[in-house]
Amino acid sequence: VDLDHSHPFGRNCGAMSIQGDRNDLSTRLAARLRVCILGGTAFLNTESADLVKALASEADARFAGQGVIFITCGQQGIQEAFAKG
Repeated sequence: VDLDHSHPFGRNCGAMSIQGDRNDLSTRLAARLRVCILGGTAFLNTESADLVKALASEADARFAGQGVIFITCGQQGIQEAFAKG
């Protein structure tokens, strides 16, 4: 997948550059549970970042080895905290 690296997290949620990449991604995602993580780019409560990281850690432990895919657009804030959690 060719991301636009001029933006720190890519642009357009990792938009594919060619059809072959789309087909490959579609094949890898087929028949797998996908969980989309959405949220704001800033935390309104200082405890929220810790909560998101704890949820990410728990989700990782519960779904380990089951082929679950967590999807974010790589934005700062909640999505980044989940990905790093």
